[in-house]
Amino acid sequence: MIFGARELQRRRIGLVEQCSAQRAAVAAAVVPLTAKAGAVDRVLTMVRVHPIIATLAAGAVGGLLPRVIPPWLTRLWLLYSLLRRFIG
Repeated sequence: MIFGARELQRRRIGLVEQCSAQRAAVAAAVVPLTAKAGAVDRVLTMVRVHPIIATLAAGAVGGLLPRVIPPWLTRLWLLYSLLRRFIG
C-alpha cells in the first residue's frame, strides 16, 4: 500500500463531509432569497408580456413623483449627490 494512503483517505472523507455541511449551510441561507427572486421574476415576466402597460406605469410614477416628493427632500438629494461627487 502507498505510504500515507490511509491518512489521505481519512482526510478526503473529512473534506467531503465538510463540503456537504457547507453546501447545506449555503442552501439554508438561500431559502429566504427564493421568495424575493420569485417576486422579481413575476414582475419581469409581466413587463415582458405587457410592455405598454409597464411603460405607462413608469411614466405615471415619473410624472407624479416630483409632485409628491417635498421640495426640501429634492434639495437634500442634490446636496448629497454633490458632496458624494466631490468627496469620494
